[in-house]
Amino acid sequence: MLEKLGNKIKSFMSKPAEENYEMEKDIELIIASQSTGTVISPLVTDSIEVSWERKATPGKLTFKMIFDERVQEGDQVSLKYRGQNMFLGYVFVRKMTKTNIASITAYDQLRYLKSKAYYVFKSKKASDIVRLIAEDFRLTCGEIEDTGHVFEKRREDGTSLIDMVQGALSETLRLTGKRYVIFDDYGKLTLKETEKLKLEDLIFDNTSGKDFDFEVSIDKETYNQVVLDYVNDKEKKLEKYQVFDSANITKWGLLQYFEKINKNTATEAERRERAEKMLKYYNQRTKSFKLKGIFGDIRIRGGSSFIVFMDIAEFKLANYMLVDKVTHKFGFKEYFMDLDLEGKIGKEEGHSGEIRTSSETDDK
Repeated sequence: MLEKLGNKIKSFMSKPAEENYEMEKDIELIIASQSTGTVISPLVTDSIEVSWERKATPGKLTFKMIFDERVQEGDQVSLKYRGQNMFLGYVFVRKMTKTNIASITAYDQLRYLKSKAYYVFKSKKASDIVRLIAEDFRLTCGEIEDTGHVFEKRREDGTSLIDMVQGALSETLRLTGKRYVIFDDYGKLTLKETEKLKLEDLIFDNTSGKDFDFEVSIDKETYNQVVLDYVNDKEKKLEKYQVFDSANITKWGLLQYFEKINKNTATEAERRERAEKMLKYYNQRTKSFKLKGIFGDIRIRGGSSFIVFMDIAEFKLANYMLVDKVTHKFGFKEYFMDLDLEGKIGKEEGHSGEIRTSSETDDK
């Protein structure tokens, strides 16, 4: 892999202090005061942090400043790094102390998706759902990528808007194998497949960062047998589609995923394809990293991925890992990141994934 990438690869550790980061010259943080109609450049007293997650969480900006009574809840906050747009959001929390220091928490547009509502979506894609909700709740959309799969019907009763969207995206992943992430791109609600967020010129290796925790597990979302029961109300039958990996059952024991599906219109081929796609997705160990003290790169957000190339115990990792959460930390003289990664990207080691299938038809 490394030979193929050649000069495109740039280790995180190849971004040394020679870049001479300084908050005063590299960071532009401004607040648009609604109460006075003025633009404020706050006097920051500590590090500035921006956190993004991959699923169902608004982007978050936190910082401490000398108290300024002009700064109020609802004021718009903009953060730029070396002239590049990074974060646009709104003040939601102020915390004051007797030291005259105010702690500010701002969230991006996704915060407004915490509202709950009732919807019935008919013949809608996840991308359609995003557009519809954005219009109803007066949110600004940017690029909304077509998610392809059409849901026959989805009913949401008192569910938060972000959970509606995330539920549709998770179901799209299971049915199509394509993973999408919703995020705010400097004031524009954006939906993209994670493949579009790959950073091909970055690599994490054994020399990168200050510390890491690595976990490999079959305890979370690992299944080596998928059973789908289709209820055929018309014929009063229960049609079973079972797909399994006998080698991994021998290795790990039987880990079964089961789902009962009330849909009579799917064809035999569609049902079998769904079961096989789900097994392909779930029939592997999950790998996760927690990285601390990585040199900062503002392109990295929840849903980004980059190459992990390193040896840990018996594992020789050489594949992309997905960013589940990133916290960008802008100090006065240093800019670092902490990252949570997950690894259902790349080829699973060991068994090649021989699949056997069987179908049964049982009386209800």
